[in-house]
Amino acid sequence: MLNKILDYSNIDKAYKQVVANKGSKGVDGVTTAQLQVYMQENWERIKQEITDGHYQPQAVKGVEIPKTSGGKRLLGIPTVIDRLIQQSIHQVLNPVFDVEFPEFCPLLSNIILNELDKELERRGLRFVRYADDCSIFLKFTKLKAFTRGWVNYYKYAHISGKLKDLDGWVRNRLRYCIWKHWKKPNKRMRSFIRLGIPKGQAYSWSRSRMGGWAIAQSPMLKTTVTINRLKRKGYLSFSEYLQKSRRSVPNETQLEISFVW
Repeated sequence: MLNKILDYSNIDKAYKQVVANKGSKGVDGVTTAQLQVYMQENWERIKQEITDGHYQPQAVKGVEIPKTSGGKRLLGIPTVIDRLIQQSIHQVLNPVFDVEFPEFCPLLSNIILNELDKELERRGLRFVRYADDCSIFLKFTKLKAFTRGWVNYYKYAHISGKLKDLDGWVRNRLRYCIWKHWKKPNKRMRSFIRLGIPKGQAYSWSRSRMGGWAIAQSPMLKTTVTINRLKRKGYLSFSEYLQKSRRSVPNETQLEISFVW
């Protein structure tokens, strides 16, 4: 795989794409117009560092841009050489993931998914969604894989607060999926009983006329489908994985990057 990424034809294609995209210079001050000269002087060294596993991406430059609603937000700009490396990886991996992952479970709201789509595509990445009828186990498995990939990509950004909000939403979405999976009132009643709810209360909750999303956010499911129970089924929160990944990288530099939610 690494040989394909570092193959001359793949690197050349990535170079042309980065130059065509233009974009601002990063912290090293190298522009897309200067990239060819920079590659001639440094590529063999960079290629060897990547092969040896020693290459370290440069810091991401923070630039304030105006919001349409007023105020400003910080935009992260990698160096052009790092954008070229990202593009070369994308060109090799994207066809693989397009084939192996044709859809993604609807664990996140359409609004969040759409904004993540835009942010990932702007950086040369993309993911696609799984169908509604996939199993609860598959939902947890694919969510965990997505969490790891997304956090590893953005772990140098200051996103802790946003991930906490997202974690709360995802847990409610998982509870909603579980509620829908129970389907029939009697199955819901039996499930509540197995989760420790008295029979009378379980009967009342299982016949609730509240909508599924309202129930997912109510004490009915928050006191039964708890965080610990979700974890035992394989749930991994964005925040928890972010903490684990950051502990493995000492003295990292963080940058505030604002996403449109």
